[in-house]
Amino acid sequence: MCSSDLFGKFTIIEDQIAPETSKPFFRKDDFTGKSTLVIPVVEELSGLASYQCYKNRKWQCVEYHSLDGELLLNPTGSNQQGKYRLNIILQDKAGNIRKSKFKIINTNPVD
Repeated sequence: MCSSDLFGKFTIIEDQIAPETSKPFFRKDDFTGKSTLVIPVVEELSGLASYQCYKNRKWQCVEYHSLDGELLLNPTGSNQQGKYRLNIILQDKAGNIRKSKFKIINTNPVD
């Protein structure tokens, strides 16, 4: 804890924690009616600087919704029956990187 007559008491925190992901899940999109793959993301300190998604080693377009803490894989990229591998790379504004791998099995795509 530090103190100053001009600024009062303050604490300095260094972000050394990489962003985290948890188990992806499918959700039916209210607007399109198609199935969207949702990847929950937690980044509480410096904020998310970049994100990349690869499906079977091929780059995929994803959207990041910061208020919900979710990456959304568009329906054309996620709405396919079968198995595939998903690699997610997250980097926060402090430079911490997290690489996550998931095996996705979609047995019931929603069209």
